[in-house]
Amino acid sequence: MKVGGLNKKIKVVPIIPLEKQIEDGFDSLIDSSSEKGHLLLQLRRFYISESSANLTEKGYCNFRANLNRKKGKVYVKLASIDTVETHVGIDAIKGITNKGSQLIANFLIAKFA
Repeated sequence: MKVGGLNKKIKVVPIIPLEKQIEDGFDSLIDSSSEKGHLLLQLRRFYISESSANLTEKGYCNFRANLNRKKGKVYVKLASIDTVETHVGIDAIKGITNKGSQLIANFLIAKFA
């Protein structure tokens, strides 16, 4: 993640590991009518940054991923996404982090809802 006027790179360490968050997200979408099988979430790009100009902060979340399911011995693409979300405001990082989380959740939910 890049923050501040000088776009200083910082390391983001989630309280709950990303793998656990994704597993819990999938688990919440599964019900008794769900088929057994394997899913593969291929995270191609996930990048959050912030820029500041004229006392205005703008946050960016760049997200690119594929969702595949195993069919026989191969994986078949179910869905893909390649998008950039923005947030302008006083605390752009908090806003774009929330929007990024929602973006990922909506991508997964849209395929299973």
